[in-house]
Amino acid sequence: MSTYINDFMSQFQDEAACRQYMFQLRWPNGFCCTRCGHDSASYITTRDLYECVLCKAQISITSNTLLHRTKLPMSYWLFVFYWFTTEQNCSARKLSGLLSIHYRTALRMMHIVREAMRDWNGTATGLLSAPASEEPSSPMTVVHRAVKRLGARARKHMVSKYRRIRYWQRYVDEFIFRKQAGVSSFETVEPMLHRAVSFSSA
Repeated sequence: MSTYINDFMSQFQDEAACRQYMFQLRWPNGFCCTRCGHDSASYITTRDLYECVLCKAQISITSNTLLHRTKLPMSYWLFVFYWFTTEQNCSARKLSGLLSIHYRTALRMMHIVREAMRDWNGTATGLLSAPASEEPSSPMTVVHRAVKRLGARARKHMVSKYRRIRYWQRYVDEFIFRKQAGVSSFETVEPMLHRAVSFSSA
């Protein structure tokens, strides 16, 4: 296992430390209610929820984020993000063995990490074809063609690595991330964790 993971996880002795770290990522300037914007809340220890003192909304550190409705410990999510982005040969089967969780749960966790990778890469990774109205020599057309070629390379790589692929774009995002980030470090992983716990109204 990567020394990156061992070094990182050694900072967190228990689940409370992991939750505090995720809290700082989501609200670096302190709690902010997602309903009314108030900055004060009381903590419900039995449910791990924050109740806004103004509108009484109960909010968890994962509500309306990529980790919405997760029942898994935050220590599991921290491990997965750092393991998946610092190791090259990762699979849902290997993850399910490491954390003693169901294979489908491990697969879903990895897809969420890939979605965070997509945001790290930039929205251009989803543009695999150029609009017909653009001139052939325009800068955006050149970008579209480059992304299309990179997508083709990603598909070829993933076919050689995985036997069956259902969600192509997620694996393309992983491929592009690994090409751009190289050997991942805390500087590349933490922004993805921040995106994973960032509020989304969708």
